[in-house]
Amino acid sequence: MNALKSLGKLVWGSKDNPELFKLTSGVLYEVNPAAKVSRKCIFQDAELCIRRTDVQFQYQLVALRVFEEGEDELAASGDDADELDDECAFLIGVELKFMPTVVELAHGFKWVDVAAGDGAIEYEYIVEDATANKATRDAFAMAVARCAWERKARRSYTQAAEADVKAMLAQAEDDQLERMLNSVQINDDDIAAAVADLDTVDEAPLPAPAAAPAVHKWVLPAEPKETPTGEVVVSILGEFYMFDAETTVFTQ
Repeated sequence: MNALKSLGKLVWGSKDNPELFKLTSGVLYEVNPAAKVSRKCIFQDAELCIRRTDVQFQYQLVALRVFEEGEDELAASGDDADELDDECAFLIGVELKFMPTVVELAHGFKWVDVAAGDGAIEYEYIVEDATANKATRDAFAMAVARCAWERKARRSYTQAAEADVKAMLAQAEDDQLERMLNSVQINDDDIAAAVADLDTVDEAPLPAPAAAPAVHKWVLPAEPKETPTGEVVVSILGEFYMFDAETTVFTQ
């Protein structure tokens, strides 16, 4: 039995339970570069689960708000129901571009808001390592990839090769890189100006080499005609320098 099928037994659960896999604690953000506030907290405390739908081979990624004491009663009152939506649901498919992410050293997941059309709006679900370690996060990502594969292939994941399911995650990462590269705006005029600047540098005359400093020739005193004789009191090994009064430098 391969790892993918073993994963299914661990997280797919009973067919009577619509929730297949749940992360119990995290923060949900909406990321929209075009908005005044580009990263907005939607649910300060939220669960993230994979939910089975009534349509075969179709699943939802659902972020559920965890209400603090008293907030659920306020939401049920009706007046503020619109302001206190308790879930965000997304149909799982290749177009969701679900993938792991790291934000300011915190781990989690991100995906595209397909309803936005151009894919400019994304969602991030950031977890704490204490509540969802790497093994749990990897298992959740594989479970989402499996759902995306089933919807695309219209077959059970048990008929898929593990590499084909993992390719769903790899494809999302490749698409993310492509979107980042496409978002970089390069002006042709700026490129031409930069090339012209390089040509100008190449054509500029090289500065004349600096003149070599003059080598000072020392005039040493004549050797004594007689070598002094006597008893050697102290003998020290060292280096001998001469002081140049013109440059005020000691030289050997």
